[in-house]
Amino acid sequence: MNAEVADQPDSKQQLLCSLPRAAIKQLLKDDRTRVMSENTVFHTITEWHKARQPAPSSPQVKELLQLIRMQHCTRLFVATVISENSLTQQCFTATEMRLACAYSSDCCPESAAEAKADRGRAVIEGRHPVLNSYPARMSEARPNSALNWLQLILAVPVTKLRDLVLHRMQLFQQQ
Repeated sequence: MNAEVADQPDSKQQLLCSLPRAAIKQLLKDDRTRVMSENTVFHTITEWHKARQPAPSSPQVKELLQLIRMQHCTRLFVATVISENSLTQQCFTATEMRLACAYSSDCCPESAAEAKADRGRAVIEGRHPVLNSYPARMSEARPNSALNWLQLILAVPVTKLRDLVLHRMQLFQQQ
């Protein structure tokens, strides 16, 4: 199953969002679930949460969020999207979010390998007991999606774009 259906047309997204929590949990636990990137998993969970009525409890959502393989998320995504999301702020402490950012992937392969080794040692040595509550912390990367590229179409009137650029230029000149 590809987790990218959260970004697909409404019918596929509705199908994914209509799944019960147990089914979403099973998909996220399954090592065969294909994703374009681990960042997609977070987006899938938030879209599923938005569609649920009544909204799942924070512990139920936290259980799903803990299945995100943070070490395979990009640091920028964790620091700017995940940590600023109201859902994650309800479910995680500031310490947990800092750890998530620290253990997210790095652009440098050597650093990522070193970070993975450090994570393993830290868990074994018990220096980070918070990490022990996250079952996906040491999981391998999920398989790549069959989706080779994602096309985002942003429909912005040219006049709005021009006005935004001019406004930003004015702000920059004032500094």
